[in-house]
Amino acid sequence: MSERRFDIAKSLNMFALTVMCVVVALGISGCGDGTAVIPLPTIIDISPTSGRQGTTVHVSIHGTNLVIGATDIRSVGGGSGVGAGITLSNMTINSATGFIEVDFTIASSASIPPAGMNRSLFIHTIGGDSNTVLFTVTP
Repeated sequence: MSERRFDIAKSLNMFALTVMCVVVALGISGCGDGTAVIPLPTIIDISPTSGRQGTTVHVSIHGTNLVIGATDIRSVGGGSGVGAGITLSNMTINSATGFIEVDFTIASSASIPPAGMNRSLFIHTIGGDSNTVLFTVTP
């Protein structure tokens, strides 16, 4: 099973009862002893999978185990964001439906990868990192 365990009481620096209430509200399980099991996020689909230089593209990412306030979109090898030349804005997360809605503003100077070399994206939460999906910048 892909999951991450950590000590909630130490991480959040709260009393155990408060931690249990917070954890139950987030849908995280296994908190009787002050620890939590937080499942890894997964990406099911991304739409669209490409965008043109010099445009803003509204992107929907369908996934699981999203945590409101603790979910970030990252690129493989590039930290937060989708990589050089793409700015993320207006990100909303609906953990009940499993959707992230976000605008990708693609600079006119954003690099266009050679054939077969797309940008690999993943979701990062307090539970860990998801699988990757591809996004392509086109001219």
